[in-house]
Amino acid sequence: MNYYLTDSKKIRVLSILFLTFIFSLQSFTQSGFTSLFPVSIQQKWGYINSKGKLIIEAKYELALPFSDGYALVKESDELAII
Repeated sequence: MNYYLTDSKKIRVLSILFLTFIFSLQSFTQSGFTSLFPVSIQQKWGYINSKGKLIIEAKYELALPFSDGYALVKESDELAII
């Protein structure tokens, strides 16, 4: 089965990646480091620490980097802050 992205979906994916990058930069510049990092495992997102250990289970459709101790995630078409 082949999956193709429409132009609007490509723009959304690129926008999400760009926002992730910007939030990562902001987090690094504000705190000097981030203790947890988003990671994709089998098309789901979770968080690992700086040693690569999985800290938060990969169950989210989207996971943005932590900033000031909070991160935006998407699960079952619902946005949440963890």
